[in-house]
Amino acid sequence: MNVNYFLTPRTVRYYSLVNNELPVSRVLFVLHGYGMSARRFLEQFEHVLAPGMMIVAPEGLSRFYRKGHSGEVVASWMTSDDRETEIRDYLEYLDALYQLVTADGQKKSLILGFSQGASTASRWFHSPKCHHKGLILWAGTFAPEKLQKIDSECFVWNVSGNEDEYISLENHHQQTQRLLNLNYSVREVVFNGRHQIDIGVLKSIMDEFNSETK
Repeated sequence: MNVNYFLTPRTVRYYSLVNNELPVSRVLFVLHGYGMSARRFLEQFEHVLAPGMMIVAPEGLSRFYRKGHSGEVVASWMTSDDRETEIRDYLEYLDALYQLVTADGQKKSLILGFSQGASTASRWFHSPKCHHKGLILWAGTFAPEKLQKIDSECFVWNVSGNEDEYISLENHHQQTQRLLNLNYSVREVVFNGRHQIDIGVLKSIMDEFNSETK
């Protein structure tokens, strides 16, 4: 049996929030986790939206029914099957989205990857076609194949709840240390909570990002 591949166009979907009180100068890309809805995920970020800011939630390329055959439709970034092909496909999609959103070259971008989206975000963060200014790993892990020493300054926030059911505090601390050893500028954040987005913590990170990139 042969495995064969060919490229074919497809339509992708993303959701966005924009505050037009000022010209948009900041873009926050938020990448959802496994089995989540990009639209519902974006709804959590409405209270972070500030003047001159856009928040963009790309949707994973693989959709499925959460309960098997019906009900809410959710998405995933990839599975373990044919993973290299899936990674290549979603990176090309995200690169194209970046070019679309930042076409004027005047916007500074930050990526937040939640859970499974953290590995996706860390791969995209190092795309040669994009110029992201920072990365937020939220309750997720940095893609292991991208763990390499860097020469330029990169801002990374490593965030997790102290009761996260998927990531232990020990693993969280270890990830911070690995990134520090590779010359990343890392802020470690631990909040009181589980596997979730904490808007208060996110607002603090956005304030810091805005001050660092003025």
